[in-house]
Amino acid sequence: MSGELIGLLNGEKTKINVFFTVTEPLNSFCHKINNEANKCVSGFWNFGNNSVYFPHISLFMGFVDSEEQLLNVFKTVSDFSKTIAPFKIDPMALYFKSVSEKSSKYLFLDFLQNDYMYEIKNTLDELLQKDVFPIGWDIKSERTHISLGCFKHLNTKINNLVESYRQFPSCEINQIGISFMGKHGVLIGTIKTYNLEKSKTL
Repeated sequence: MSGELIGLLNGEKTKINVFFTVTEPLNSFCHKINNEANKCVSGFWNFGNNSVYFPHISLFMGFVDSEEQLLNVFKTVSDFSKTIAPFKIDPMALYFKSVSEKSSKYLFLDFLQNDYMYEIKNTLDELLQKDVFPIGWDIKSERTHISLGCFKHLNTKINNLVESYRQFPSCEINQIGISFMGKHGVLIGTIKTYNLEKSKTL
């Protein structure tokens, strides 16, 4: 088994995430929000140089249990990266979301370009679903977002912090990656990245 697949245990299903890399200045902004939020209330992750957590935009998730499956994902994502050009995203909303009243609260930042992101997620789903085991929920229909934190309990201080932000830096999306995935949205090491290569001009 090749070096980048060493974390894949034979016979066990491993969750993978296909994602867009978040570039500057939005990457630093996400770190800032995460740091400020964790000063208000203890969260499940911290962005930083020594952390496996980092800002990303999830596009597709699934389970693999063999090197063959993962290599098929690599090829599909590599081919897909050559079909789209780098593009700009404009963050528009920072908010909390949870699946139920008692579940953990995720801090999300989503974008004006949700329709275009939906097209990308739908295409990747059609291309990759044959190569992986399904995760059991429909990621492609959700609003595309960056997860900035995950909190068991909220308080007035963190709610006021989130409500105080009304302007967000734009970001050029120019790279797509593949990572193993853990709990609460953790990407446990990027194992492959590909630059978006389609020419912007016809």
